Amino acid sequence: MTANSAGAFYGGSHAGSNSFHVGFGEHFFGGFRGQATPGRANLSSAAPAAPFVINEVNFNPPTNAAEFIELRSTGEMIAPLQGHALVVCAASGEVLKSYDLEGCSTGPNGLLLLGDDFENKASTIFADGPVRAETSITNGPGFTAGDLPNQSFAVLLVRNFNGAADVDADSNRVIDAAHDVADGIALGGLSHSSVSGFPAQLAAGNLSRSTDQWYGGVIAGDGLEFTSWFGPWRGSVTPGQGNHAAAPSDGLVLLNELNINPPGEDGVNDYVELIDTGIGARSLNGLTLVAIDTYPGADWLGNVGEITRVWNLDSIATGRNGLVLLGDGYGPSGPFGGVSSPLTATGDPVGMNGDALANNDGFALLLVRGFSGHLGQDLDAENDDELDATPWAEVVDAIAFGAFTYGFPNLSQSSWTPDNLSRGGRFANLVAKSSAHWYGGDILGSNGTDVSYDPSEAFNFTGAALAGAATPGQLNRGGVLDDDVDNDLDGRSNLTELAFSTNPDLPDADGAVSALFGVSGQPYFSLSFLRVKGGSGTAGDYTANGIRYVVQVSDDLGAWTNAGAELVTVGVADEGLSERVTVRLATPATPDSAKRFLRLLVTRL
Repeated sequence: MTANSAGAFYGGSHAGSNSFHVGFGEHFFGGFRGQATPGRANLSSAAPAAPFVINEVNFNPPTNAAEFIELRSTGEMIAPLQGHALVVCAASGEVLKSYDLEGCSTGPNGLLLLGDDFENKASTIFADGPVRAETSITNGPGFTAGDLPNQSFAVLLVRNFNGAADVDADSNRVIDAAHDVADGIALGGLSHSSVSGFPAQLAAGNLSRSTDQWYGGVIAGDGLEFTSWFGPWRGSVTPGQGNHAAAPSDGLVLLNELNINPPGEDGVNDYVELIDTGIGARSLNGLTLVAIDTYPGADWLGNVGEITRVWNLDSIATGRNGLVLLGDGYGPSGPFGGVSSPLTATGDPVGMNGDALANNDGFALLLVRGFSGHLGQDLDAENDDELDATPWAEVVDAIAFGAFTYGFPNLSQSSWTPDNLSRGGRFANLVAKSSAHWYGGDILGSNGTDVSYDPSEAFNFTGAALAGAATPGQLNRGGVLDDDVDNDLDGRSNLTELAFSTNPDLPDADGAVSALFGVSGQPYFSLSFLRVKGGSGTAGDYTANGIRYVVQVSDDLGAWTNAGAELVTVGVADEGLSERVTVRLATPATPDSAKRFLRLLVTRL
């Protein structure tokens, strides 16, 4: 590195008109063909080509003007496509159209959207599904509405395309080896190791990729919804957005937990957890998390009101238990992978780096729809605790703490700041934009994965008795959201776990056990099970903590009746938080006796 030397620099002119394009065209200097590197280290040699995939193809919409091809970078988000071309060909291999992508780059969200005059018309064509501001949009080049066939065709992303008129010159239905195909889709006909194949007459007008699988369908009317569909869920058209990671839903999603200041270095142990109030897997497309600084500093010169974090939640979904845990590099083997429920989904939104919730002294976190602002935007120029601008269509949920709160639910504490904030774990706590359903506290310990609260610095507004703690990827304290879900996949529902005094978030082996019980040489069919102590009733019909335990009997596993007088209590053994009850049938199980079956029925009153 040499100061004051032209030889220390490289540069060039940008090809094309794409506003996000970072690649240099034919005119460059410095010994290699470089590119712009916003927010990244400069290059010392030509950058290797980023890996790209075809993300979505809208080939048979209600109007040709809505046809598009969308590409996604699986490496750096903003990446130039120089050296790549899109090739549309018939099932026979005949090339119908080709588009040189030399002057194009993906946008900050990794997406490039190509369509006829889309730079001017995309926002009008897709008014109901707005294209993200971070998406790079291009007019093709040369893309014309109606270019894409409706069936029996292929779209290929080809490196260094040679301009061939046929990609299957020997007509063997395999793309010729001379073509360096990076990715593609084919409806019938052509095959290649990098191409996803579909039936030639597929009943669909849209194909969308979600990680390693595809979904699609026939598009309804002028909208984005599917009338008929295929794939793991019913998706929709998502122009210039990340594709769905689960079925979209109209249900409510809420903030569920924030790990703000874990012990030691925050690092990757900061996280945000969201919950679907329908307690299931659902797409988070269209939602954005926005953090606003609310701490002016000891000298009151801090820039309160500034947007310090923006996390787009496209292509992220909640898990089967309604939860998604978001953090830097989070996945099944992330920092809390060992304690998180296997049903909880994980996500790592673009820009969610280490120390994600950086300002430990105060911020407002908003879950919004229709975000139109930007990172660093000052929403309170006068620093008067009033927002001058609200760059979103809707605030779905929000909390705040610190010197300012901007009218959002205030979880500030007078003499300490919380390390963790959590929503109460009951259905009654699933209320948006309310401070009355949260608990929080300082976390004890020195390890970033410690979770227990300091009892002297904790609060609880939920109305439920609970011992506060961080619960990453687990049900929060104070209750169970869904009795029927098996949160830890151990074969027993959450309600059954509560009835047995076992943890719904940790797999357990204990449960109801049936056996033959010998009395005076006679075998009796018996049943042994755990129950919560301190209730009322009999061994066969008992109630504790709003849960009823009834032993039932059947001759055929079809019709069940309460066992009642047919039962004899063998014993009740104390096991700490619970007690183990053993009962048996009053009549022995002999070869001549009728078939009898026992079960324990657990219900919530």
